[in-house]
Amino acid sequence: MQIWIHDKNMRKVCALNNNVPGMLPYSNSQWHTYLEYSTSTFDFTIPKIVNGKMHEDVAYINDQMYVSFFYDNTYHVFYVSQLVENDTSFQVTCNNTNLELAMESSRPLASGNGAKSLEWYLQNLDLLGFAGLEIGINEIADKTRTITFDSQGGTKLEQLHSLMNQFDAEFIFRTELNRDGTLKKFVIDIYQQPDENHHGIGKVRGDVILYYQNGLKGVQVASDKTQLFNAGYFTGQEGLNLKDVVFEEKNANGESEFYSFKGSPMVYAPISAKKYPSAIGDTGTDAWTRKDFETEYKDVNALKAYALRTIKQYAYPLLTYTVDIQSSFIENYKDINLGDTVKIINNNFRGGLALEARVSEMVISFDMPLNNSVVFTNFRKLDNKPSGSLQQRIDEIVSKSLPYRVEITTTNGTVFKNGVGRSTVRPVLKQGDRTVDATWRFVIDGAIKYVGMTYDMVAAQITQPTALTVSAWVDNKEVASEEVTFLNVSDGRNGTPGPQGPTGPAGPKGDRGNDGLPGKNGVGLKSTTITYGMSDSDTVMPTSWTSNPPILVKGKYLWTKTQWMYTDLSSETGYQKTYIPQNGSKGDDGLPGKDGVGLVNTTLRYAKSTDGVNKPSGVVVANFPNEIKPNRSIVDNNVVTDFKVRLEQGKTYILSAETNGTFTNQHNPDQQSDNATIWLVNPSFSTWAIISDDNTANGTRYTHNRPTGEYNIRVNGYKTDNSTWIKNIVFEDGTWSPDIPTVNPGEYLWTRTTWFYSDGTNEQGFSVAKMGEQGPKGDRGNDGLPGKNGIGIRNTSVLYGLSAAETVPPTAWYQNPPALVKGQWFWTKTVWTYTDNTTETGYQKTYVARDGNDGNNGIAGKDGVGIRSTTITYAQGTSGTVAPTTGWTSQVPNVPAGQYLWTKTVWSYTDNTNETGYSVSKIGEQGPKGDTGAKGDRGEKGDRGLPGPQGLTGPQGLQGPKGDQGIPGVKGADGKTQYTHIAYADTVSGGGFSQTDTNKAFIGMYQDFNAIDSRNPQDYRWSKWKGSDGRDGIPGKAGADGRTPYVHFAYADSADGRNGFSLIQNGNKRYLGVCTNFDRTDSTNPADYSWNDMTGSVSVGGENLIRNSAFPENLDNWGFWEVPQKNENLSVSSHSFYYNGSKPMFLLSTTTTTTPSATLRFPVKRNTTYSLNVSILAGGNLKGMDIYFLGRKSNETETFSKVVNIKHFDGSPSTSGVKKFHFTFNSGDCDEGFIRIDNTGTTNGGQSLLFFTELDCYEGTTDRAWQASPKDLASQLDGKADSALTQSQLNRLNEINSVMEAELEAKASLDTLNQWVKAYQDFVNANNANRAQAEKNLADASARVAKLENNLNDMSERWNFIDSYMASSNEGLVIGKTDNSSSMLFNPNGRISMFSAGNEVMYISQGVIHIENGIFSKTIQIGRFREEQDYINPDRNVIRYVGGK
Repeated sequence: MQIWIHDKNMRKVCALNNNVPGMLPYSNSQWHTYLEYSTSTFDFTIPKIVNGKMHEDVAYINDQMYVSFFYDNTYHVFYVSQLVENDTSFQVTCNNTNLELAMESSRPLASGNGAKSLEWYLQNLDLLGFAGLEIGINEIADKTRTITFDSQGGTKLEQLHSLMNQFDAEFIFRTELNRDGTLKKFVIDIYQQPDENHHGIGKVRGDVILYYQNGLKGVQVASDKTQLFNAGYFTGQEGLNLKDVVFEEKNANGESEFYSFKGSPMVYAPISAKKYPSAIGDTGTDAWTRKDFETEYKDVNALKAYALRTIKQYAYPLLTYTVDIQSSFIENYKDINLGDTVKIINNNFRGGLALEARVSEMVISFDMPLNNSVVFTNFRKLDNKPSGSLQQRIDEIVSKSLPYRVEITTTNGTVFKNGVGRSTVRPVLKQGDRTVDATWRFVIDGAIKYVGMTYDMVAAQITQPTALTVSAWVDNKEVASEEVTFLNVSDGRNGTPGPQGPTGPAGPKGDRGNDGLPGKNGVGLKSTTITYGMSDSDTVMPTSWTSNPPILVKGKYLWTKTQWMYTDLSSETGYQKTYIPQNGSKGDDGLPGKDGVGLVNTTLRYAKSTDGVNKPSGVVVANFPNEIKPNRSIVDNNVVTDFKVRLEQGKTYILSAETNGTFTNQHNPDQQSDNATIWLVNPSFSTWAIISDDNTANGTRYTHNRPTGEYNIRVNGYKTDNSTWIKNIVFEDGTWSPDIPTVNPGEYLWTRTTWFYSDGTNEQGFSVAKMGEQGPKGDRGNDGLPGKNGIGIRNTSVLYGLSAAETVPPTAWYQNPPALVKGQWFWTKTVWTYTDNTTETGYQKTYVARDGNDGNNGIAGKDGVGIRSTTITYAQGTSGTVAPTTGWTSQVPNVPAGQYLWTKTVWSYTDNTNETGYSVSKIGEQGPKGDTGAKGDRGEKGDRGLPGPQGLTGPQGLQGPKGDQGIPGVKGADGKTQYTHIAYADTVSGGGFSQTDTNKAFIGMYQDFNAIDSRNPQDYRWSKWKGSDGRDGIPGKAGADGRTPYVHFAYADSADGRNGFSLIQNGNKRYLGVCTNFDRTDSTNPADYSWNDMTGSVSVGGENLIRNSAFPENLDNWGFWEVPQKNENLSVSSHSFYYNGSKPMFLLSTTTTTTPSATLRFPVKRNTTYSLNVSILAGGNLKGMDIYFLGRKSNETETFSKVVNIKHFDGSPSTSGVKKFHFTFNSGDCDEGFIRIDNTGTTNGGQSLLFFTELDCYEGTTDRAWQASPKDLASQLDGKADSALTQSQLNRLNEINSVMEAELEAKASLDTLNQWVKAYQDFVNANNANRAQAEKNLADASARVAKLENNLNDMSERWNFIDSYMASSNEGLVIGKTDNSSSMLFNPNGRISMFSAGNEVMYISQGVIHIENGIFSKTIQIGRFREEQDYINPDRNVIRYVGGK
């Protein structure tokens, strides 16, 4: 898989690929997709160092980049949410682009006039305008709803999910990119949620069936009857029941399954009672299992619906399915997608188990496929009734339908070095997950090298990249094959040792080292080892120890063993034991949640007692839940309420309340603020007292020193906009306190939790813990390790993750807690970074239970409340129990030994409430100072260093003088009759061998001096000469629903189809639109069509006429006019908007008026249309810009006689990025001319900057990517092979050299063919005086080539072709038909021309191919990338990576 890196403008800048040497690789990739959240994440690691040095593409890795890859015919685009860089690598965490919706707040929306469609809400909530989001598939376009969004409580993504839920819809995002990697469109596809008539996202995959041990590891089915009942008594408010309700529901067999009869308030499930009676045996007693339910329903029909829904859920055991698949599942079904429904069959269960499940999560790793996994949900049990023999037959059919595949392993890899070593190839044939016995043929270059089970590749025999084809044969038929390529690379020779360098000066004396660890009587600590074990007793040690804590077992002891190893090889061991408590007594059922009632506040109170059974006394004296909001519109904004509370003199109370302001005990009626105060007012309104303080939100301890009696409550706000409110004012007696009391050993600490609801009611829960007796004083511990001198905590970071095990850390960590998954472990990772740049990491693990009893409905949570922010501050304190009141800062202070470091965490929620938590740690005393170590002896003199490595190879030397004529060749061998043998086969290894059937796909040939044809396939060299007939293709996917599809065509003048749209091609419209649907009528909406440029993606045209047109290193060929005069205003510069500042551009600047810059003059054809491409970036104060073509005739002497203003800009053409422009102009009657670019000045007197680059002027009108001038390329390769050659020039020379070598090797023997080429060149260049000698040399060389053809298989046929179709003349060598309809001319001056119908249509000169008009009907390849027609949609092209040398 290739991963693309885009810059911040979404342009591709580099790629990651593990299969291409030299490219930047990646590792630890994990792509996690979620159906429920309509999103995905992508994590991977990028190394910095490749082949021993920093890779150049590391420059593109930053937090502004985007990441994409192409998987399952779809682009997947991500933005970087977290980038962690260390010395050797980058850890990249990405989210797909729709998660950016989570960064914007939602907007309120009042209900419109009546019900509206989903698209209306998306537009009016500004959810479509984000990032060009548009609707694609919409299955609920006709559905309408009336919805109101009151406030900006959440994000746009939360609002989008809420909107979809209310329309019973689900959605998925889809990204489409342009060919240069930039964003084309961002699409949201909307589906009806799954029901009886709709599937939702994905599709039913009838072709995907998981069987045990064939894609499926196993299934676990858990049956839970703990909540089963079959007789329910349901009541509502005010005595509402079902005694007057009569109904009956029958099952598929006509049996009564649920009913209620008149006069009885009960609902019964008789089939359940028969299957699961309440009593053991047939005792004749009541068989019903009854459960009572109290609800708040007021309507009998609503109560009936609730009753029926509940008894259906619990009348039968609850079944939970857990499916474990093999990692090869995704490899075998690469087109599986989120939402797809598959079948799961496991006959290890009694009666067989058949399930239908939906793919809800997928984890795909491109470099570690063994980590692939799939999560299924929405299980539905299917009937599984085939007989045993039929099921066996089904298994056999499924097994045989699986494709064969070849897996290859090698003993020594595929790359050898210096011709040393060998590697054994061991193939294995797999069908699904089953290994199949096979015989093997090993083929190299079409020749069968060996038939057997393994094959040895010997390094000494590999002189070039060698492809080994391994084909598997079963029952004398080839069923699969695989190819592996072997390489042999060589080191250069060692360079001569360099001279020994002079001895360096002595270094300065080092600093004094840190104090050493306190020794054990002169002995140091070497290592510390910690292991864990489980035991039934605190006196009997475990029998086995592990390095990771084991799974805890209730009722047992967790032992921790610490072993210290000292430098004298002695050791000491210490043990710590912790008891894992057994289950306590089963508690009562929890209180059922209140339907439709929200939770508004929760308080915790503590009390101590000597009784662990009966909770301490204490009551809520008064509770005023209603919101109190003063509305006097003044600063002293108060209201005296009618709420009264009776208080006793001398008694202590706990006051708590809620506010959207800040509680205080300060009253300042002259200053607006967020403050809020609560007052007591006596009955005569003669005394007023503030009783609130800054702890009131959690509980204020108030002692009433006034007379006993009733007091009114007064509330104060201090804002004139009347926005401050207070609610849920609660008075409690002092038995329960918000502070944890000191509890003596043997006493009990009680905790009371009170939940306050939005309907004014509240509920309480209690827990109790006994304080353990104090144990005997322990032995004095060993001296601790000395603390780090002067090292404090710099910062603390907390991350969260989920894992399937307590001992296996999560693979991905997040800054916010993820959604909890039952049966998994919730991990919290805390990383402390100290001031000396060291770190420590701690982990906390919490199991998310799934197998416990299901409790009753829980208490309703706060509606739509989430964490908005988390603030962490630190303070120094002298107490470990009382938090500091001042000195809190965001930086960790330096805390002296013996004092305490306090950490305060404040969570702010989206409903403007907050909560605060504290943690404290004591700074240890400094350990005793260690003894000073003795000074070490002086070391011996080191050995002499090894010789230095060989120096770099020098540059290639200049071409030597022409050599003397070679000596005559050796005498030819005796003439023998040579025979060519031909046979045919179905495969490259000779399968289906035949000597007569010419319809077979492969042809085999060999030559010898024996007239009899061999019948051994291994004697032939096999080549494919016919394409596959397509009959054996992979079966296609299941067809559509049988509706008739229609294809519609349209035409337009723009790429989006909106300009010049027409259903008829009038002959000059450039873009073709294609639309496929089930509607016979042609659509007139351009958005329904997919548009393609009919001019094609292959850019043809003339050469670039502008010298030094891009990436300039100097200002050669540039000046004021056509003569390259020095231009003080023109320079070479760079900008961060262009390749991150790594590549140069031209900069034309001025502070005055118009300033020109111009290219060299170049020749043009008269009355011909030319294209000019240029990329531009300018400052905002640019007054304007002009681009001219200034031309003249060849016989004119003035600078120019014709002016063509190609383009005029008012202001800056582009300020936000480098933008490419494409223009055309006509040369008129000019024979030559040049391009001039003018900066027309500044708008504010400051310096105006005009950047431009990638100029490309060429004949033709079609836009194309920039290409260099052939004259620039020629000047860079004009023989400057000396010590001054640049690396880029050497690279180009090496590239041309490799091309020449490849061409010569493809023709045959290099030395002999070079002689032939040399003789031919002498022949065409010689004058009349030595032509005869040249002809003799050519004849001798031709004779040698003729001799060589005996060893070149079918070269004789090629020479017959030369005799029939080659001729020579003074103009050069002509190859082609004798009627001159098509031919090629090789001119002595180096020009190669191609003719059609007597006209030159293409020529090659000075290393450049010139094509007047060309069509590439299938493919065109540049470097390692090939562009070709898409076989799925012929109206578009695709670019593929094809590899290469």
